[in-house]
Amino acid sequence: LNDTMMILVGAMCLGFVQILTGMAISVVQKIRAGKFMDALWEEITWWMVFLGLGLMVLGVTNLVLYAGLALVVAGPLVTGKGLGRSPGSSAPSTTTSPDTSETSSPTPG
Repeated sequence: LNDTMMILVGAMCLGFVQILTGMAISVVQKIRAGKFMDALWEEITWWMVFLGLGLMVLGVTNLVLYAGLALVVAGPLVTGKGLGRSPGSSAPSTTTSPDTSETSSPTPG
């Protein structure tokens, strides 16, 4: 426990591996279910971002990162699954709540 920075880096690496494993499982499930476009726009684009970040850190190129970020932004526009939208619809979801302005009060007996 003397080198806390190394413990922090190790924990972050394990967390990153856990996220990638979950994304890989999700891709396999979506492809088996015949939802390749969902796998492409929801997980594979993030893999491009991670790959682009790695290549940028190594000083190779930034183009993969830019392409991945463009796909992340384009994904919700293409699939219709964006902010305020339910997973199955292309229009924003509207929820109605019951009218609470007319509440009944107990009458004295």
